[in-house]
Amino acid sequence: MANQISRNTMTPTSLTDLQHLVNRVLEPNWFGEESGTGNVLVTNWVPRINIKNEPKQFIIHADVPGVDIKDITVSVEDGMLVIKGKKETQAERKTDTYVRIERSMGSFFRSISLPESIDAKRIKAKAKNGVLEIIAPKAKIIPPKKIKIQK
Repeated sequence: MANQISRNTMTPTSLTDLQHLVNRVLEPNWFGEESGTGNVLVTNWVPRINIKNEPKQFIIHADVPGVDIKDITVSVEDGMLVIKGKKETQAERKTDTYVRIERSMGSFFRSISLPESIDAKRIKAKAKNGVLEIIAPKAKIIPPKKIKIQK
């Protein structure tokens, strides 16, 4: 009998399951080695982000493993912190009978709405060990001042 796929493995129960199913269908091996599907995969990867609110600043960490710093830009646009870049990876697998090289590439874009209390001119970014760290200092808060109305 031909290869059959059980209905249970093809019914996604969440968006993550659906994404895995789509990725599985588009894998080069799905159609066999000689199908001419090529060896370049386009990814829709985006960095995961953690945001920490401290008294004087926000600290944003973005996981960017394998991404060259020169391929990342950080900017402030219309009250949004924008992280853009491109990621290219290559994996080579060899055995006694074959060599297979898989490459993936793609651009990523991540934006975060900044509160008005951020001093955008003092935002700084650095990267180390696959983690992009962005320090967004809070602006000095000027307490409200009551103004006396003269007669």
